[in-house]
Amino acid sequence: MNSPNKIIATLCYLMREREIDGKTTTEILLIKKNPTPKATKLHLANKWNGAGGGLDKSQDKTIFGCIIRELKEELGITPNRKQTRLAGIITYNNNHLSHVEVHCFFCREWQGRIAASSREFSETQWFNVTNLPNDEMPSADKELRLPALLLRTLREGKVISATVTLDTDGQYRCRSEYIYTPS
Repeated sequence: MNSPNKIIATLCYLMREREIDGKTTTEILLIKKNPTPKATKLHLANKWNGAGGGLDKSQDKTIFGCIIRELKEELGITPNRKQTRLAGIITYNNNHLSHVEVHCFFCREWQGRIAASSREFSETQWFNVTNLPNDEMPSADKELRLPALLLRTLREGKVISATVTLDTDGQYRCRSEYIYTPS
């Protein structure tokens, strides 16, 4: 039996604290992916998601190098390494034919001005973490309530490792979840 095609990717949520009516709220930036052939194939077209993409071994020496490249390409910004934290590693399995290992990060500080749109996305929007557009996010992420779950583990100083599998009925199911404290 052939081994699955493995893709290593990154996903980064920009994060900010904002005061509204005397209360501090946490917001994350989401981008709405354009319906490109690649986004459509990955079920990301017209969905809200973080910025990121696949590790390019010819350009990226590290996972963080991939984040730097992807944020520069997609949003026109450079993340501050000291203010960017790993929150989870999520593996998406697709009927045992392929799997995508996504290294998920939050970034609190960056240099540059965030692009309003690009060839990869049609718009950006800041969302309060208590009011995310879950129904307009990729179906695999809806299963986990991904940004909120990652944010919770980040605040606790932990990292999540989870596996999400596409069942034969076309629905994603979280098969395992493990939360640990990085050393």
